[in-house]
Amino acid sequence: MGKTILQIVPTLPPAISGVGDYALILARAMRQHHGINSIFIVGNPEWHGGSEIEGFEVRTVASRTDTSLIGSLDSSTSMPVLLHYVGYGYARRGAPFWLSEGLKQWHKKARDPLVTMFHEVYASGPMWKSEFWYRPAQIVVAQDLLRISEICVTSNEFYGEVIRNLDPFYRSTRDWLKILPVFSNVGEPDCLPSFEERKPQAVVFGGLGRRQEVYNHWSEFLPFCEKLGIQSIVDIGPGKPACGEILNVNNYGILDPMNISSLLKDSKMGLLLIPLYLLNKSTIFASFLAHGLVSIISSKKKVILEYKDQENYFICADTLATRKSELINASLISERAFKLYQTHSSKSLSLEYSFFLS
Repeated sequence: MGKTILQIVPTLPPAISGVGDYALILARAMRQHHGINSIFIVGNPEWHGGSEIEGFEVRTVASRTDTSLIGSLDSSTSMPVLLHYVGYGYARRGAPFWLSEGLKQWHKKARDPLVTMFHEVYASGPMWKSEFWYRPAQIVVAQDLLRISEICVTSNEFYGEVIRNLDPFYRSTRDWLKILPVFSNVGEPDCLPSFEERKPQAVVFGGLGRRQEVYNHWSEFLPFCEKLGIQSIVDIGPGKPACGEILNVNNYGILDPMNISSLLKDSKMGLLLIPLYLLNKSTIFASFLAHGLVSIISSKKKVILEYKDQENYFICADTLATRKSELINASLISERAFKLYQTHSSKSLSLEYSFFLS
């Protein structure tokens, strides 16, 4: 094993966390493809896990304080640090000053870079919600992290613009911000069955609320299901959504990644309701691409943001022309989706991160 890096995470499995999954999958890929080892620092003293996961050392902060974090980092000033940042993962109100203060002190004597992956930046909400009142503090923490990071990473251009606006004059001349769409956290097949070999079924996947949104807007998805001859729905995730009169919804509940991957490979279509500008942040969309599904996306917006070459690898249900079109080359979209995914698979992104952390 060659180089070792530190990855700071809010939590890791067995806790359910998309950020923890991302970090662990990335660690596997960097170890497999580049010989880079990871040591994890979990920023939640209540995390119930061991001192090792899949051969990676795990350190857990004793408390959410800068001194506790420095204690975990102290013997590692010669190691690059990759911070997976989402404010609410490290503090109840989304403003973890202990994290930024600890890293600022570490940064003063560190010889290697800090790379920050902003999975989220800061929250927003109306005046009657706490997000509105804590947003200024959240912005301060994000600005502090930006200023000590050699490279900042995020998953989509919308968040990228938010990060640039945190301090528009601070780094106006440097290529310091990278946009890297997320990868699938339920498998990345090397090869797929042909589109024609798959069953005439569509997948609705994710948390209960996310899946319920799809069923609540079923009229937007139904025309495409009819066009592609979809006969049943594969519903994957916790709880049982209210599906009304939608026929042939098979609820599989919570499954492990291997079983989810098998169902995805066997299906023709994936259904998702999400703003288009957040597509590259969605691990659900990434899993659809990785398994070559024809993704039908409803954005909930009357005004559609342009998404480059969208007709090549997914279908936007909000587009009137698409709704009326009788010509959907589903097999070609499936092939292009799978090909596109290879540009931001865990293997591809592990190469990017290995450069950032060198």
